[in-house]
Amino acid sequence: MQRWQLLKISRHLFKRYVPLLVLFLTATTLPSCTISQPAKPFSSEALPTEAIAEITEIRSYPVRVKYINSTTARPANVGVPLKVNESVSTDESSTAQITLKTGTIFRIGGAANLTLRPQNQVEIDSGKLVAWSAKDSKSPAQIKTSFGEISSNDGTLYLEIPAKAAEDRRVISLDGTVTVLLKSTSEIITLGKGEEIRIKADGKATAPKRIDKESIDKKIANNSLIFGFSTQLASLP
Repeated sequence: MQRWQLLKISRHLFKRYVPLLVLFLTATTLPSCTISQPAKPFSSEALPTEAIAEITEIRSYPVRVKYINSTTARPANVGVPLKVNESVSTDESSTAQITLKTGTIFRIGGAANLTLRPQNQVEIDSGKLVAWSAKDSKSPAQIKTSFGEISSNDGTLYLEIPAKAAEDRRVISLDGTVTVLLKSTSEIITLGKGEEIRIKADGKATAPKRIDKESIDKKIANNSLIFGFSTQLASLP
């Protein structure tokens, strides 16, 4: 074979196979380039959560809302939507009503601070609270506290947490059945209608006791959380 023929064949092979070689090398090196790119910040990928509740009534001001990623609380108004981990607070004399999308109602007052938690739970660390849930509701009223968890799915409960840790915390079943899971002892206490327990500073509770007339007149009959709102709780005649 002549030399000029060899050169012609070489040029033909070069034109045919070199582009394929370049394409192969590009495909094999591209993934490594992609992996080396810096990840996007988490905040740019996260989607906003949906509101699970709203403030449905304010009987007296001031009432404040602390939104997600906010360091300070802002004045609240009726109709404000609330998301998980957002909180509502009241002063000693102010009161507010928060209604979950499930229909469960929470009323707070007396320097209270209530925070929405996942799975339709709320958490309160101080103040007074009334919770109501319909008997046919699929989601009971669930309240987390420093001493344990309180639940009721067929009535109304009253909770009082004094600012001083040495004072007793009170849980009262105004209607229906209320269960209290104590954190310190893992004990479950069940309250029937008209019964109350007191939780001591050490986290232990008294036995369920019927509410006496003096307590009804002093704590219940004129309670602004029960009778001070424009709407009446369905389970309280």
